[in-house]
Amino acid sequence: MTALGARLLIALVSGFALWNAVGLSLREWSSGGACPSLLGVPACYVVAIAYLFVLISSLTNQKPLYGRLFMAGAGIVVGLAVIGSFLQVAGIAECPKTSSGFPMCYLSLSIGLLLIGLFVMRERASRHPA
Repeated sequence: MTALGARLLIALVSGFALWNAVGLSLREWSSGGACPSLLGVPACYVVAIAYLFVLISSLTNQKPLYGRLFMAGAGIVVGLAVIGSFLQVAGIAECPKTSSGFPMCYLSLSIGLLLIGLFVMRERASRHPA
């Protein structure tokens, strides 16, 4: 895969995730109770901002900037998803669910790990162009 291909996939995946995180955030803002809070801030707001960082990182080629933005965003997404998934499995807290009842923290963890894999591919491709 080329670096450009990885960038495009990061943009598409993070854009999709951002769209869904914003939808959940709007539901939280309008009616409340859609997502758990972290220190009084709804987690879905934090996750939406983190996905925005990842999306922005895919739109720039400025070496130090895109790496830092990506790592900040992906780190927050994966960190919160790991915590949420653990709490969901332990029965301590409930993650927001999809319309089919699947916990969104599991999806966010999968998406976050996919994004990290794509970032690694982007870095390898940019260092060793085909």
